[in-house]
Amino acid sequence: MSASTDTRGGGRIPATLVGTWLAALLCDDRDERDRLAPRINGPRPGLADDMAVVEAASEIALRRYYGVDYDVRDVTPLAELVRDSETGSRPLSLMQIEAVIRAALGERDVDLRAVNAAAKFKVQVIATLGASQWLSLEEDATRALVAEAETVARNNGWNPQPAD
Repeated sequence: MSASTDTRGGGRIPATLVGTWLAALLCDDRDERDRLAPRINGPRPGLADDMAVVEAASEIALRRYYGVDYDVRDVTPLAELVRDSETGSRPLSLMQIEAVIRAALGERDVDLRAVNAAAKFKVQVIATLGASQWLSLEEDATRALVAEAETVARNNGWNPQPAD
């Protein structure tokens, strides 16, 4: 069953493992998030396919929040939120975080060479969480956003792991 045809509960819901995990995280369903987290951690086969869903979700959420005609300076508060939320031995600089967000917004002239895949994933997850909260998305709308991201990832040639 694909995300676009799965309509349990009247709306589209995620149909992939990473999509289900991301929706649980965005909807603050800690039990489901924690249950699925060990299965999405890498490295493992298919990780890039799953990361494509998160990337698409960040693009969708950030573009909905900022719109087309945003001022690049408007990205800084979200980048600061991401930086303040990030833990780890090698946190990214504010400029690197802004670059990931700006790339998600469709900017082509951002340099992401210094941002590894794991750090990019973290930024995308936290930025998606921030944008979805600022958009005040209801649970059904959040799950539909993630299902849409799954469709985008598949349409771009990725094959994320199906949910249970």
